[in-house]
Amino acid sequence: MRLLQRMKKFTLYIALVLLVNLSILQGQTRELPQLKQLGKNRDFRLPTRKSMLDKDKLDLFKQKERRLPFDLEAQALEGAVDPATYIVGPGDLFFITIWSTLENSIPAQVSPEGTLIMPTIGALPVDGKTLAEVQKLVEQEARGKYINSPISVSLARVRQIRVHVTGQVINPGPYRALAVHRVTDIIEQAGGLTSWAFERGIELRHLDGTTEIIDLYQYQKLGRLSANLLLRGGDVIHVPAIKLTQATVRVEGTVNDPGTY
Repeated sequence: MRLLQRMKKFTLYIALVLLVNLSILQGQTRELPQLKQLGKNRDFRLPTRKSMLDKDKLDLFKQKERRLPFDLEAQALEGAVDPATYIVGPGDLFFITIWSTLENSIPAQVSPEGTLIMPTIGALPVDGKTLAEVQKLVEQEARGKYINSPISVSLARVRQIRVHVTGQVINPGPYRALAVHRVTDIIEQAGGLTSWAFERGIELRHLDGTTEIIDLYQYQKLGRLSANLLLRGGDVIHVPAIKLTQATVRVEGTVNDPGTY
């Protein structure tokens, strides 16, 4: 009697196992067409450990990029910025690097008031100073806070400035420029000179009240870069008209330099 009961229990157990396995097989059969369809799709790839790590690195880079206080777009420069001649102003961005066991680079931007604010170091007035003077000033101030750590100061991005073009240009008005732009860059943005522009007597008026006279002939025809000056914030480029009250002559036709003289 006991043997019969045991056989019944064993038979019931075997039937239960077969039922479970049958259910699993039916589920796999339903999913098989979907797996075949994915297999036909050439773009389908199972994620590998390497691809997952690469994705994590890319996401981390994007997070760091969003935290940077400036864009990474390269600026068009004629060459390396000369610290002895470059004038610092509001908007210039610096990197203050502290060389220690753990290297630390601090971004610092010149405020609209002309102050360079640096965490743990302080605020320094830098407007109107050369880049070399600012570098020396920051290094002196930081030396008292970081005694055993060398300090370096580098210009990370040059500032945008606002200048004005008036007189004999196609589209006079205010224009944005970079602190490394020259007079001809902005005249080109203004559509160029009119036919009555006196290109040998262009006035570059600065905010400090000084005025410089530019002879574009020296730059355009003789290639003298010194005749195409760098701009400062607030400059006014005034292109005067040819004075017909003076002795003038107009040269036209197949000549090297047509125009009014």
